[in-house]
Amino acid sequence: MGTKRILSKLNIKDYNNELEKILENKLFSEEAKNLLLSMLYKIETSYNDYKKVKVEVISKKDLLNALLNIIRDRCHSIEFIKLNSEEEVSVDVQKGEIVCYPNEKSLLSSILYLCDNDVKTLSKYRYAKESITEMMKIGSNVNQVEIIRDFNGWSWDSVVKEIENLRYNIIYQSLLLLNGKKLVYVNLGDHEVKENLILNKKSKECEKFVDLVHRLAMATYLDENEEKLSEVIELKKETKEKLDSLKNKRQFVQVTTDKKKKCTMQIENIDKIINNTDLLKKEYRDRNEKLPNKEKIFSISHLADKLEDERKELLDEIQQCNRILDPKRFVKEKENIEKEYVFLQSVTANKDDVNKQVIDLCIEFLRCAEKKISKLEDKNDIVDWIYKIRYYKYIPFDEILYLKDIEVLQKYFKQTIKVLINKAQKYKVWEVFSEDQELTYMIINELLNTKIISFENINILCKYQKEILTVEYYDGNALEFVTKFELKAVKIKKKIKLFI
Repeated sequence: MGTKRILSKLNIKDYNNELEKILENKLFSEEAKNLLLSMLYKIETSYNDYKKVKVEVISKKDLLNALLNIIRDRCHSIEFIKLNSEEEVSVDVQKGEIVCYPNEKSLLSSILYLCDNDVKTLSKYRYAKESITEMMKIGSNVNQVEIIRDFNGWSWDSVVKEIENLRYNIIYQSLLLLNGKKLVYVNLGDHEVKENLILNKKSKECEKFVDLVHRLAMATYLDENEEKLSEVIELKKETKEKLDSLKNKRQFVQVTTDKKKKCTMQIENIDKIINNTDLLKKEYRDRNEKLPNKEKIFSISHLADKLEDERKELLDEIQQCNRILDPKRFVKEKENIEKEYVFLQSVTANKDDVNKQVIDLCIEFLRCAEKKISKLEDKNDIVDWIYKIRYYKYIPFDEILYLKDIEVLQKYFKQTIKVLINKAQKYKVWEVFSEDQELTYMIINELLNTKIISFENINILCKYQKEILTVEYYDGNALEFVTKFELKAVKIKKKIKLFI
């Protein structure tokens, strides 16, 4: 144990030396340089507890290297907001300029926003691409800042008011726990790990979860962007009109056929102009007379190129008409537009509907987690999921409630935890201390409702008297808390070592 601590100190000393070398070539203030060193120290101090609680974290080495690379290559200016100033935190990615509060959390968050966050997500819904990228950017930032926001080297305490966006955090953490830490590497700019997220997997098991990720990310994005919301409302109207036209198949076929004929006539006219010098000159004069000076066509050869491009677009439009007039294609097109309309309808819903979608997303996460847990055969993986489910319970739903406090979710947590308990007992993570599954669940669930950082040294002592079961939870020899259950009959081992 002592050797590990010495090595840890040596490692952080090396990173401090490396940071100091980087800072020699930076025109940062002494205050900024000292705060950067303090930021690294806090990450070092908190990392072990952070890793134990979250499980899905990248190595300390990779995290510190990523931060040093960003500071060296992308960060060119750090200014601090003065007390009582109306100035807001800002990050100019292009110029590498940071304006933030003079504390480690604000500085770390700003540095992370300088990261090359080119996330390669293959969105099932094309309209959600922008919102998914925004969710990944903010969610990743909230996730990485957590190491010094919620951990201080001896305790874990969620500072909910400092989480930038609670909805994005729920979505991102759900993705992280199902995908694993490779998601973090993607967000830190490692493009060797890409297009490998659950968003891109054609998995029937998690199809509804993926659907809700897109809906909720876009609903949250639109909630904070009125201009985009107006665009989507207009798009929804156009999609509805298109869908209505498809419902009258005879009329739709006639309109599409007429459109084909019109495109064909336009192509014939373009061919005549291109193949006749006099007509080409006339078209050149006629178009330029109608165009403002800055948009005028500067030569006849340029016009010929434009006409070729227009001809190609018309041919593409005819091909699209041919595809949709095919009976099978027609049905498929109608289904796709129906899905698009339902999706657009859902993301312009009111706030209560969005909160319901948050809960639906959590339900689907727990269902997907349950399926993953049911396939586990490795003891270490089972232990990891014990921590991951406990972590998920403590993700903030709002400024007051955690996910574990949402009544609707409790039965889904219970189902997942029971599957986890069965796996833990089958693969001897702990001994079977009771044949009563409900009682075992009650005892383990009480532990999962705590913020005890490590379960490795947990001992559970059970005392039964006059139909009252008193359960004492010890961290080593230190009593952490006591729970009492009213039970008519109970058979249980008196002392339990959680992990064997």
